[in-house]
Amino acid sequence: MSLDIGKGLLSTMSDAKSIAKNVASLYVGEILSQILTFFLVVSIARYFGDVGLGKYSFTFSFVAFFLIFADMGLPILLTKEVAKNRQLTRDYMTKTFTLKVILNIIAFSITILAILISRRDYETILLVILAAIAMFFYNLAGMYRAIFQAYELMKYESYSRIVERLLASSVAILLIYRGYGILSLFIVLILSNVVYYLLLHVLITLKISKISLTVDVNLWKQNLMASMPFWITNVFLSIYFRIDTIMLGFMKDFAATGWYNAAVKIVEVLTRIPFLLINAVFPTLAKFHKLSYPKTKLLYEKSFYYMLIVALPITTGLIMLTERIILNVYSPDFRNSIIALQILAASLIFVFVNYLMGYLLNAIDKQRLFTLTAGVTTAFNVILNIILIPKYSYIGAAAATLASEVLNFGMLYYFTSKNKFNINLLRFLIKPIIANLAMIVLIIYFRNLHLILLIALSGIAYFFVLLIIRGFGKDEINIVKSFISTK
Repeated sequence: MSLDIGKGLLSTMSDAKSIAKNVASLYVGEILSQILTFFLVVSIARYFGDVGLGKYSFTFSFVAFFLIFADMGLPILLTKEVAKNRQLTRDYMTKTFTLKVILNIIAFSITILAILISRRDYETILLVILAAIAMFFYNLAGMYRAIFQAYELMKYESYSRIVERLLASSVAILLIYRGYGILSLFIVLILSNVVYYLLLHVLITLKISKISLTVDVNLWKQNLMASMPFWITNVFLSIYFRIDTIMLGFMKDFAATGWYNAAVKIVEVLTRIPFLLINAVFPTLAKFHKLSYPKTKLLYEKSFYYMLIVALPITTGLIMLTERIILNVYSPDFRNSIIALQILAASLIFVFVNYLMGYLLNAIDKQRLFTLTAGVTTAFNVILNIILIPKYSYIGAAAATLASEVLNFGMLYYFTSKNKFNINLLRFLIKPIIANLAMIVLIIYFRNLHLILLIALSGIAYFFVLLIIRGFGKDEINIVKSFISTK
């Protein structure tokens, strides 16, 4: 028996199938989107080199940093409230959408003002302006994503995202290799995000409700007060995930920023795994919280276990195969990225479960604890970056990230446990660790095998051993079957 925590959860198979369907939809769409995005990033790195990738990464990190003023935590609030009562959909969506437009305009203006004050070179300023236009439409579409998430219809967002990524990646890569320069890339990204927004707008109108602009100042005040903890948390998270790239761009140069982000882009692809699972599970966690503590705890424990069994082999494999991955994916010019990727890879196992624990606190109305954790972790990360980047450059930034994730894990684990969602880590880890050790032996023994074949063989070996030692049980098999039945 793997874990005796699934009987109550799977007794309501409609919930399990709903989660499986959303996870399947998100994963298919996100896998394709991430593959296309990664091809684009690799093309930028190979064609424009470390400086080009550094400039591209700095630009979007800079813009994303200021987009926090357009978020205000409204999408999370919208998902949470509509998931509990769908009759609120039209009223919340139309009135909140109007507020979102106003906030987006404010955020756009602040971004442009900030880059002008920074006195960067002309090309960087122009790229930031173009990126801000592209992100304006992407961020505005966030309200549609929130509604689809609340209705557990994430497949429509996935379809739209695939279309956007296919358009952006194919056209941009073609223009890059035809010598049109980095400016053409940003223009294509504006067009693709406009298409993405329009697709979601049409789908929301057809599938759920029509959108209109409605002013309701009282509801705006009420929603902003309710969403403030979510927004403050997002402020901290945005700073946390962007500040290292921004600080490298200002304190060092775009080459160091490029080396660091070559590693970051690989890690970012892998962190989509927990993010997508949590996006699918969050509405159900919020719903269960109002109905049944045992079901909420069962779903949380099951999700935590899944995070561990996926994160452990990814973390281990990435650390062991870092050099081969960097040199095969990018080029020898990015050899400096190897040590950064090894350090960042070590943080992955913490990232996976930290996502889950944070969103659990949101779901059980303890968002202020998540906000506190995010704030302390962000402050710690910024201080470490200030200390380490001047001396150790991109390696210091990577080390700061790892240390921050460890601190974040400790705080979140403490708060979730104090709220009766404690996890027996030893019990959850022992079988995945055994399977992981078998995978390590295989990687060492077949180290000269082709990289892709070695990765595939290692993954198969890990899950085969996990199955043999009953790291999977009937509950896991039932959920996999519900995954398959959604196709």
